[in-house]
Amino acid sequence: MKTKQHQLFIYLLFMLLTLQSSAQDLFSKVFYHETEGIQTAAMSKTFDNNYILAGWTELNNAGLTIKFSETGELIWSKQILQNDITIMFSDIIATHDSCSLLCGNVMGDILLVKINAEGEIIWCKMTTYDPYATVKSISETNDHGFIMTGYTGSYPDNLYTIFVARFDSDGNQLWNNQYYSTQLKDKGTAVKQLPDNTFIVTGQIDSHNMFLMNLNEDGTVNWGKKLNNPENLFTDAFDVIVTEDNIYFYFIAYYAGNALLKTDLSGNILWSKSYQLSFDNMASETRPRIIQTNDGSILLVNSNFFGGKLFKVDSSGELAWMQSLELLASDVFPSISGSNLVVGNGPLWGVKRDDIRQPQIGIIKTDSIGYEAMCTQSDFNPESFDYPSTLEDISFTVNSTGTTSEYIVEVIDINLLEQEGCVTFIGAVDENKPDISPLLISPNPAKNTFRIEYDGMKNQLFQQVEIKDALGRTVYSTTDPACLENGMSTEGLKPGIYHVRLTTNKAYFVGRLIISD
Repeated sequence: MKTKQHQLFIYLLFMLLTLQSSAQDLFSKVFYHETEGIQTAAMSKTFDNNYILAGWTELNNAGLTIKFSETGELIWSKQILQNDITIMFSDIIATHDSCSLLCGNVMGDILLVKINAEGEIIWCKMTTYDPYATVKSISETNDHGFIMTGYTGSYPDNLYTIFVARFDSDGNQLWNNQYYSTQLKDKGTAVKQLPDNTFIVTGQIDSHNMFLMNLNEDGTVNWGKKLNNPENLFTDAFDVIVTEDNIYFYFIAYYAGNALLKTDLSGNILWSKSYQLSFDNMASETRPRIIQTNDGSILLVNSNFFGGKLFKVDSSGELAWMQSLELLASDVFPSISGSNLVVGNGPLWGVKRDDIRQPQIGIIKTDSIGYEAMCTQSDFNPESFDYPSTLEDISFTVNSTGTTSEYIVEVIDINLLEQEGCVTFIGAVDENKPDISPLLISPNPAKNTFRIEYDGMKNQLFQQVEIKDALGRTVYSTTDPACLENGMSTEGLKPGIYHVRLTTNKAYFVGRLIISD
């Protein structure tokens, strides 16, 4: 019996040391410019296990790309500009040859820029449309070329058509088509290649319904479908990912919230789930992304005026956990160590501060359940719901469009500043974010009872203690300061590892608690 208890103690001690070591790697950081705003729309992981962002800066109306390490250290930051013409990048991908490809808009046309690991330009191409176009996403094809989608627009009738363009590995246009329905109110948002080398495109058709379109390798339409639901709700797609056997579509269904649709490779529905989240991108011109993890689960981000969400669902669409983020989340990547790296933008609306006011970029590295002490907070009882929907066959008219040519841009360094913490809050209350400090928990591991202490107990007013389990669920909460004097019971808490967060009028205090048998 003693041997088993000793083994349990050693195991729990090892887990505690591992978590403490891992927690030291977690961080929240802000990149910003001294006088001009910066924003990011997308992130990609590089061949050397760093990360690279695509976005824009108010300085010189330039496109922006930033490379940083997994520990948040800035490696380089570059402006991509052409005189004073506005360039805004909307997506970035890693290429097979250890480079990166950015896509964005310039003067109503589309810009493709391939850069190497140092941020130097390899080639730059512009695709011109009449009168204008907006690109939303790009991906690499199996032959190491590229395919992108977005929408073309016309004045003054305000009509839109989907465009999809395919390029070879040097950025030379192979084909470029527009696809549209009878109402000419159609937009593409994401495109990926399927295992059979055809392409899946998603977006919105008729200003109302999410669509699924399968294209052959030459750009001809194989099939098209639109999403219907019992309430005839407005739906619009954000992103799509492809696995060996399935396709996942991330979309918004108004009044039902963010949702996920899983189909087979032929576009037949397997399930559809909603997560009751509001979305609003008016504060930041980005679209939420999804990515598959090594265990087959899906990571998703979302944002509105008040902040972001990071959540994980399993292959059946059921929620594993959900965290609120103090930034407008735009992209997420899982790391080899099991942590998650989220990027997004600020400021947020709600609290007034006297420091950074212009737009800025936030980075949060969380643990495996989306937790980071400073700029995340676990959601209370997040739920998923079955979202009844059907797919209706539709047809598209197809025309050729767009021409691609060489384009010259300049790359110059941009000096960015860094600070630890969350993006700025702006609002009616003049309030600085509380400091984060360690919480002393003893005994730890605990069996029956434990006590918590923090620095400056006599000089700060107690407000709340929260305990969350490994899934981020709140399992205990109290606003009674007597818990500090009397100690706390482990009754009702199963053996395992918990996050403890104590809030005062001046600071947050966080710690990890192990409950033993």
